[in-house]
Amino acid sequence: MIKNIGCESDGLDLEKPYVSEEAKLFVNRIFKKKNINSDDKIILVNINSSDLSLERRWPLENFIELIDKIAEKKEFAIFCIGSKSERRYVKICYNKIKNRDKVFNIAGELNIEELFTLLLRSKLLITNDSGPLHFAVALEIPTISFFGPETPILYGPIGQNHKVFFKDIYCSPCLRVFNNKTSKCKIHSKCLREIKVEEVYKSFEKLFLH
Repeated sequence: MIKNIGCESDGLDLEKPYVSEEAKLFVNRIFKKKNINSDDKIILVNINSSDLSLERRWPLENFIELIDKIAEKKEFAIFCIGSKSERRYVKICYNKIKNRDKVFNIAGELNIEELFTLLLRSKLLITNDSGPLHFAVALEIPTISFFGPETPILYGPIGQNHKVFFKDIYCSPCLRVFNNKTSKCKIHSKCLREIKVEEVYKSFEKLFLH
């Protein structure tokens, strides 16, 4: 919006959310319970997109495959996040992950402030187009995100260290104010199915393994 009225947006800073000492202590207790040590690199994975727009979810089987590939590297601890209403979907994903030694399902266990704290302790958030993406951007946490039904031109992360996957196929983006944010793809959107696990993992490798 700033650019559209002729102003420069370079150097625009987002206000960082406040994090209390109580939230920090809560996250520390989670780490202690899960045997997370200072050498572990924390990665958060958000497979959700809220019930308002399930079309924005990258296929579940892709998330499972990607998490399994990352989990092979023992230096990473992976936390699957989500709200209380998303617990069931996250549990389905978690139960299908083969290597769960350092993969943890904490969906529904954190309030917003505790999620901010966990993000601040993380090296990366892998996520659909959703609220946690914008939290991570505000906290200057690197992200890998998936777009398709909506456009990253309007809703994508700003700043550095963010990798956006967006195939921009003939019907994308389809969720617009002009069509009351409706899509022909109720789930498993074609544009998101075009994003392959291997290309996402290669981006992850460039961030952490090279």
